[in-house]
Amino acid sequence: MTIYFSKKILNKGSRAFRVVIMLAIAIAGYAFCSDIVSAQPQKSGDAKPGNCLFCHKEQKVLPDNHVKTEGMKLSACVACHAKADGGKKPGSLRGVITLSHAHQLNGVGCNDCHGVKKPVESPDSQKCIECHSDYKKSARTDMTLANMHDSHMGDLDCMLCHHVHKKSENFCSTCHWWKYKVP
Repeated sequence: MTIYFSKKILNKGSRAFRVVIMLAIAIAGYAFCSDIVSAQPQKSGDAKPGNCLFCHKEQKVLPDNHVKTEGMKLSACVACHAKADGGKKPGSLRGVITLSHAHQLNGVGCNDCHGVKKPVESPDSQKCIECHSDYKKSARTDMTLANMHDSHMGDLDCMLCHHVHKKSENFCSTCHWWKYKVP
């Protein structure tokens, strides 16, 4: 058997032939199994609040002793987590769950921000402001710190700090020593 590859003839049994076959098998295996091997959740616009298994399937995302979350809204999560450590130490969900999860727990699904177009488009800041029009007031939770949304940098893109599908970050802390937990 002879395979034509890059204007060279690779004979069956030659080292080059074996390398090409092994690479082809590796690439095909990766393409076929990457969804199975990765622990990434399956994205869907149809997930209901608190139904972790809808996207995460068999992936364990909550501790064994956690209450059932199906149908639960974010307000119920916050109420319980505020009593963490027997009420001695408030437990915040900021930095623990992503904004996509917080939105989903409030009944705001993927399609509400991304629409139903294929391929899926990333929303811009204007889409955020449709629901969060009072963002300059809502950011001021600690009166001892500066209001991050009233920035000397002007109006910045929401996604600069608020990463919806991964942990958010404090852009201001690149220059300032402010210890905000960005939702």
